[in-house]
Amino acid sequence: MTVALLTLHAISLVTIAVTVFYGNIIPQGGGALGRHLTLALLAILLAVFAHTMTFFYFIGVGSSIRRAVAETGVGSEQLRQVLRLRGQVFPWAGGAMLILMIAFILGGAAHTRALPSWVHGWLGYLALITGLVAFLVEAVYLMQQNRVVHDLEQELRAR
Repeated sequence: MTVALLTLHAISLVTIAVTVFYGNIIPQGGGALGRHLTLALLAILLAVFAHTMTFFYFIGVGSSIRRAVAETGVGSEQLRQVLRLRGQVFPWAGGAMLILMIAFILGGAAHTRALPSWVHGWLGYLALITGLVAFLVEAVYLMQQNRVVHDLEQELRAR
């Protein structure tokens, strides 16, 4: 599951980067606006889906470990570790989604000239940067969570 989530995050980051690229070449014309709008919609759908699935994966693993602790009495330390990891991921993933959504929504305001286009442009760069940081944070903590789950499985097998 970790590989699938990280792959989805990587695809969404590439889509955001290409969207930012097309946003920069809109003044030159050539259909860049249409591509920018289409890719922006795809990018936000992919990124929000990837972050949301990561949220649910962390919640699901925590719930499974909580059940294992209740049934066997083993794994309370692993549960604390997974909850700590989840607490580290949620602010970054949530912040990346929020900034991306703001950039997307304000893109409409920039298109209608109700907002200077440079504001939307900088938000696009900020969305790309925070998305990259969130991706790295999620990757590190997903790998750590895999190790914690593996350790718990080994401990349960040993009993």
